[in-house]
Amino acid sequence: MHNVHFVRDMLYHWRRDQRGLVAAALREVFNAENRDQARERVTHVIARLEAVASKVCRLLEEAEEDLIAFYAFPPEHWTKLRSTNPLERVNKEIGRRTDAFGIFPNDAAVIRLAGALRSERMNGSSTATTCPSSPWL
Repeated sequence: MHNVHFVRDMLYHWRRDQRGLVAAALREVFNAENRDQARERVTHVIARLEAVASKVCRLLEEAEEDLIAFYAFPPEHWTKLRSTNPLERVNKEIGRRTDAFGIFPNDAAVIRLAGALRSERMNGSSTATTCPSSPWL
């Protein structure tokens, strides 16, 4: 689960007037300098909110490992790993490219398209054509 979705889900467990407090407390966890500091902040947030929202604290404890997993990667990747934007971009690109063809003859053709997009992203290329001469290559 991405952090944005977790925070959004947690806010629905609170009254409207308390949502700002909860969002700020959870942002503290995601803005930590490293994994150990994030763990400390989770413990601190749980201690601070336990009296008023035990359910949210329980959910935070259960999701802690997933929420701070991005700290295992280099810091320059953290903002991308905390977001669903890269996944949404790939899905949008697949939609854009499939609109040019209408339908695919088989599952393998769709898999090749998705593989080509992945390869382009890994190689840093974003200049692919919308309608290649042979869409089934």
